[in-house]
Amino acid sequence: YLYVYVRNNTEKTGYEVYAVQAVVVKANGEKDKSMGNFNNNYDGTHELTIAKTLAGAMANAKEEFNFTVKITAKKSNGTEQYKAIRKNVNRATAKDEFTIVSGEDFPFTLKGGETLTITGLSAEDLYTVNENTPDDYTASWGNDKHENATISANTTVTCTNTKNAVSPTGVIM
Repeated sequence: YLYVYVRNNTEKTGYEVYAVQAVVVKANGEKDKSMGNFNNNYDGTHELTIAKTLAGAMANAKEEFNFTVKITAKKSNGTEQYKAIRKNVNRATAKDEFTIVSGEDFPFTLKGGETLTITGLSAEDLYTVNENTPDDYTASWGNDKHENATISANTTVTCTNTKNAVSPTGVIM
């Protein structure tokens, strides 16, 4: 018989996370035998955080910006689901919770300073994040890869929208 003992690490992470604590092999009527070289190489799950920042003298902190995100599971059978949490400006408390299905575009909105964090991603899952940027803003993604990118660790993608005032010159042509 093979007995696998797991422990719940939920209190440390806030998410349901289980880790192998011990593996024991027993033949019928025998005492416990250690598995010896058992090595738990599970990489765990990762998070993708999408952050919205604003810049420029005319940026409106109350304006909502439209995004889509698509997660494609490395090994997908079409039923993978991920938990997503939108947090408010101070990122301390959750505003909303959503379920995202692998392979489907998920539309959402963010205001300046808000984030959407997607949990439960496996290493090598793919993600694409896009924003429908309003015409009067300029969007930049910094050095963050946001299209067909691969998850390998916890990742943050930041979209900054800039809106500056056009100074009147007083010249009429």
